[in-house]
Amino acid sequence: MDTQNIQNQGNQSAHPTFLKDQNEKTLRPNLAWLADGGEIADFIRVKDWSTSPLGPIENWSQSLRTTINLCLASNFPINIIWGPEAIQIYNSGYKVLCGNLNLDAIGESFHVTWESAWPVVGESFERARLGKTSFLENQRMFLFRNGFLEETFFTFSLSPIRDEEGMVVGVFNPATETTTAVLNQRRTRLLRDISVEAANSDGVSTAVQRIAHTLEDYKFDIPGALILLENESGNLEIAAKSGDINAFVDLTKWPIDDALETCQPYFIHDLISHFGELSGSEYQEPAQRACLLPIKQRGRKRPIGLIAATLSTRLPFNETYMAFFDLLNSTVNAAIANAEANESTQAERTEFQTDIFDLQEKNQTQDQKEKFLIESKFQAEAATRSKSAFLANMSHEIRTPLAAILGFTEILKSPRLSVKEHSKYLNIISRNGHALVRIIDDILDLSKIEADKIQLEQSPLCLTELIQDVLSMFSDRAKGKGLALNFESNDLPQFKVESDAVRIRQILINLFGNAIKFTSEGSISIGGNYKKIENELYQISLRITDTGIGITSDQAATLFQAFTQADNTTTRHYGGTGLGLALSKKLAKAMGGDIQIEKSISGHGTTFLVQLIVKKSLDRSDVSTAPVLQVNATQEKQLQGWHILVVDDLEDNRVLIRLLLERQGAVVHEASNGKEGIRIAQANNYDVVLMDIQMPDLDGYEALVKLRRANYKKPIFALTAHTMKEERDRALAAGFTGHIAKPINPDVLVQTLVAHARRLN
Repeated sequence: MDTQNIQNQGNQSAHPTFLKDQNEKTLRPNLAWLADGGEIADFIRVKDWSTSPLGPIENWSQSLRTTINLCLASNFPINIIWGPEAIQIYNSGYKVLCGNLNLDAIGESFHVTWESAWPVVGESFERARLGKTSFLENQRMFLFRNGFLEETFFTFSLSPIRDEEGMVVGVFNPATETTTAVLNQRRTRLLRDISVEAANSDGVSTAVQRIAHTLEDYKFDIPGALILLENESGNLEIAAKSGDINAFVDLTKWPIDDALETCQPYFIHDLISHFGELSGSEYQEPAQRACLLPIKQRGRKRPIGLIAATLSTRLPFNETYMAFFDLLNSTVNAAIANAEANESTQAERTEFQTDIFDLQEKNQTQDQKEKFLIESKFQAEAATRSKSAFLANMSHEIRTPLAAILGFTEILKSPRLSVKEHSKYLNIISRNGHALVRIIDDILDLSKIEADKIQLEQSPLCLTELIQDVLSMFSDRAKGKGLALNFESNDLPQFKVESDAVRIRQILINLFGNAIKFTSEGSISIGGNYKKIENELYQISLRITDTGIGITSDQAATLFQAFTQADNTTTRHYGGTGLGLALSKKLAKAMGGDIQIEKSISGHGTTFLVQLIVKKSLDRSDVSTAPVLQVNATQEKQLQGWHILVVDDLEDNRVLIRLLLERQGAVVHEASNGKEGIRIAQANNYDVVLMDIQMPDLDGYEALVKLRRANYKKPIFALTAHTMKEERDRALAAGFTGHIAKPINPDVLVQTLVAHARRLN
């Protein structure tokens, strides 16, 4: 917020003297509506408004007076923005909210006061002046307050104010600052990510690399970091780097010895005196402060290394920021200790933990113990907040399509619906059901990647065919919006490569889906190239370019975080969970590559760069990029004459599967539990048994074992909502003929059974 002009103006003229006597009511009786308005009302009452765009206060309209009166009476921070010149009048809560604005900012233009944040608030403000309300939640913006340009977060709305004739004459702007909450959430995620990424490392060297990699995603709190470790000669050398830190690699200029002696976070307040005005920030200002964090090792009093981290120039250096570095130091050292322990046997690890406990008991003072307990409490609270935030986000994203499903299901119960309405509401239920499945699949994939349990398959694929297949999936949507889909394949490999076709397809679907969603006219294009790295390894570079709304640099900073959109109005305008890009980036990294925003111009489009590492395939056969099941439309009943047993403890599931199979001509029998399923299967000659995995008393695995031991040789397919690859592999290894995922896809169900029958024939 640009308060310099405001403060300068305040210095140029004496502050008006407030009129407190009773004579004012006699002299200006029509200002009684300002009674009990406090300091702000007193200022408005005595200010000379005759030269302002609002004109003399006696001539103000009733709508303006009423709005101001409501504003001043509220304890909630509110700003009233009036007329074509956007003159603002705010209450005391808003004054404090914005860094204790000088009162002379009352009567100034909203454009002037919010100049530094205009790239964020400008569009929403203009929308409000056109009669449309905008709501921005936890919106990141930079305000000039407290003497510097500060990173802040606000939740506020901008809604039109109409006069007696219904014309928009102003904007109503209630606001609340959420900076503390958002920063706490962001820093909690950093601590959690370091714990997850580094703690599972198999040594200190790997751990520090993972710590540096994690810090790359949190440059707003730690713009740059050098991780120094002791070499064989006992000297510190650079082991890893993150962010914009190259200007600070001269270790002789860091007060390393002082930091090593303290064994505590060591803050440097005059970084410029050590290095001069050098970069080391996400912003234009040179880095001014840094912190040296000691890396400790068991059995060593002197740290084995340091993390030299620069501090953000747009965050206040206060106790909260300092406490964050204390927690970061504790988290890093805990992760390093776990990484060291992973190199040892379980017995050595236990002995190490016992030694550490004994050492702490002997050497720590009472103050140190109390500090350790406080830090542990902070970490536990941070982990709880992180878990709560994730569950809240996940609950919201799941409940949104679920609400549509349940709501329209109730509507369908009405006997008065037309055929057209019936079809429309069924489509809505189907669409939201599929959206719900995608959300759950994305959440599971993210959790697997973060737990380092993602399994990538390596099979031959033709990259150009795979891309063509993805493009065909979006052709109808693109055509419906009048968008052109372009594919330039000449510079991509014309030979087959080995990689995970399903995951590459998943990445491209997410990127193309976003491109079409955020593009209203023009085109979406994909092209790329490749280069040989070594032996048979190649780096594939794919560029997906759209002519859509574009992404600002501020929005790009959080774009790849889970449950995050470019801004918080995006979900309302376009829908989506914000999981797709986060998942795609993690998948690309798992395949040795990455996803970045190569270029973006707000209002003119974006280019995403996808890089993957693949291996040249020796397979020269005509290999499909991925299996695609399609029901043969020319054959009405593909299961005519089949006898099928469905074993499931939930009646609704049995009814659904029976209806799907009977439509294809099958004769279907049911069993409500595993024991009944065994008895009925052995007493009848079924072509196929569909067996639910999770059932009370006797589950699907146990029922399978008993049937196979009884020499039951008919095909038995597993029915389960567990769709991860390891679950499918487990089912096949246990002896199931195949695996069919819930919720049931009718085409996949029928075609899986038909395909198995064909293999037998």
